Amino acid sequence: MTDPGTIPSFDSSVTATKEVLTASGTYLDFFEVQNPGAAQVFLQLFDALTANVTVGTTAPTLSLVVPAGTGTEDGARSELFSHPVHFRTGFIYAVTTTATGNTAPGTACKVNFVRH
Repeated sequence: MTDPGTIPSFDSSVTATKEVLTASGTYLDFFEVQNPGAAQVFLQLFDALTANVTVGTTAPTLSLVVPAGTGTEDGARSELFSHPVHFRTGFIYAVTTTATGNTAPGTACKVNFVRH
């Protein structure tokens, strides 16, 4: 993941509050989510500008399930895309308890992204 032109990002505390990765177009190459909670969560990804996203109302572009932790190990999900996912407008994200909802998980998640 050290290819020239890639941009790594780490967020140590992701909940249902929308976060901005970029306010312009980008390609998502890789993501990894760590879920310390006892229930599965969903990483919601939006191809939009922040002003146009209301978590729980705006339909996500992608909603990816992340398994629950075990109490001794975090649940995790990661994906390296062979064909990067194009976000044309912007890249907004949040973690919630349902695929399209707005309820925050009991424990914040950690997220890594690599984009170009």
